[in-house]
Amino acid sequence: MKTKTGNMKKSVLNGLFVLTLTLGCKQPIKLEPNNETSLEEAPIERLVTMFTGEFDNIAQMRADQQLDSLTKEEKHGRLNRIFVRVDAPKVGKYVLVGTTRYNGYDDKPWYFDKTEFLVWTFTEDEGSNTITMSPQKFKDLEARIPYATDPEKLSGFGPEDLETGTSGAICQIVWTPTENGFTGKNKPCKVLSTTTGKLLNFDWSYELHEKGMYADVRGLDDEGNVVYSTPGNAPYQLDRIN
Repeated sequence: MKTKTGNMKKSVLNGLFVLTLTLGCKQPIKLEPNNETSLEEAPIERLVTMFTGEFDNIAQMRADQQLDSLTKEEKHGRLNRIFVRVDAPKVGKYVLVGTTRYNGYDDKPWYFDKTEFLVWTFTEDEGSNTITMSPQKFKDLEARIPYATDPEKLSGFGPEDLETGTSGAICQIVWTPTENGFTGKNKPCKVLSTTTGKLLNFDWSYELHEKGMYADVRGLDDEGNVVYSTPGNAPYQLDRIN
């Protein structure tokens, strides 16, 4: 695979961090996930439990800001992801609703990414030790944004309330259990990128563990050139904060 040339240096990652926020103001989001998992749990139960909660890369962002060796483009901005488990038996036994928000720096307004306000379902893959995570979006997405992280208000929807997403929001992710958590990789997925306006092959890699997750996202053209990627070709480090 070819990549862009240049002096791409990975950021220094450190520590856990603290974040308080809501969709409209900086107040704590009250989540009650049970993130204590056991190796004796079924892998799918363990994956869903480990995914439930709030993740943020504020420690990584602040570490990047201290590094003069990184260009502005190589420094990670703020990224926050929340996954809540909802009761939607018509859709599936294992259902999460996820949100993604971005913020360049602490003093900037948050950007709520509507394309990543998604419903995720989980299915065990027969004949293999893997779990597929599949996304859809709400048809009435705008109406649900005010309570996007409230599992009680989100629960109870059915297949008729969902539709296929856009861009990368149609890509499935396959998870494989490890000793400390899971590794994830998207299934082959070629879509029109909303970031570049080009048809790209998405190449995503993830690591999920008790304390957080790593996310490495790339978009490649048909020749294998990286058209866009995580800043500095270094993955986001999202620590679990709730």
